[in-house]
Amino acid sequence: MPRFRRHGLRRPAAAVALSLAVVACGQTGEPAGEPAGEPAAEPAEPGQAPASAEQVPGRLIEIDGEPEGIVVTSTGVVAVALRGPDRLALVDLDTERVTEVPTSSAARHLTLASPSGPVVAPLEASDEVVLVDPSTGDIVGQFSGIEDGPHDAAVHPSGLISVTDELGGGLYVLDPRSNNVQRIDSSPQPGGVAPVGDLAVSVDVTGRGVRVFDVREARQVAEAQVGTGLTHVVSLDGGRVAMADTDGGRLIVAAITPELQDVVEVPVDGRPYGLAFDEERARLYVTLSERNEMLVYDTGRIDEGPLGTVPTVGQANSVAVEPRDGRVVIAGRSQGALQVLPPDALPGS
Repeated sequence: MPRFRRHGLRRPAAAVALSLAVVACGQTGEPAGEPAGEPAAEPAEPGQAPASAEQVPGRLIEIDGEPEGIVVTSTGVVAVALRGPDRLALVDLDTERVTEVPTSSAARHLTLASPSGPVVAPLEASDEVVLVDPSTGDIVGQFSGIEDGPHDAAVHPSGLISVTDELGGGLYVLDPRSNNVQRIDSSPQPGGVAPVGDLAVSVDVTGRGVRVFDVREARQVAEAQVGTGLTHVVSLDGGRVAMADTDGGRLIVAAITPELQDVVEVPVDGRPYGLAFDEERARLYVTLSERNEMLVYDTGRIDEGPLGTVPTVGQANSVAVEPRDGRVVIAGRSQGALQVLPPDALPGS
């Protein structure tokens, strides 16, 4: 059994002063500056994987263009972000039919507005977020003017969408009903974001920990200094999140109240990166990009370590779950392929 630490972290709701700009779509407030006297840390990045010569389990779907950032709809369509040229590919898992949707720049992360879509795609270089119907490929919504690299997005029960801008130090709240945008100062370099109800949990890739925002009130409500270099965060059951401490070589799990409570740190032999949660089967999937491997955890017993390890396609930065039957889809950025794993090929099945 691995060694782990469990502790609680509390933070008063009125912890820091925030600058909030409420603006129309297409405008932004000023980005948050670097804290005075505090040098910028190097952002956490996935390790570079060797070429994958190993025969990997599951079915491979070849896809051209450095796949990274994937979601799977309840109808079995995989949306995957591609580069060179920048676009989304919509892949039917059963027929392998591919529909391509050109985009103004590349996305690194995707999320779903509902189990069947639309797909929410933050486009980093063009400072916009688009919503794409996965059944037709039509763009059904668009927000512009999200400064300096919209990176990841989370969709909340209220219908609001929170978006981190990694190079601008902000968290944006998008309202598809009114097309309004609100900007809240965040950490110096926010990366992944996940929803816990109408709270947005954002992690900073330069080691500044976690911040929690109430998207309905457009304000920060908690923060905590955990981890060494967090990159990704995913919602679990019971109001919990799991965070990949890529530089620290561990998973961090916490309940969001909105303060971080019941924090558990689980060591990982490697650099955890991509995360996906299967609520139906209580499974957490964690990629180790530099090893071409994926770990499988039981979310009721994460502190006991992984159920097992699965070989993956090359440079597996992203993973997603097909909600109907639990198939796991892994994007191999360097290999140009999607790896589709049926549940019976996974540890603990």
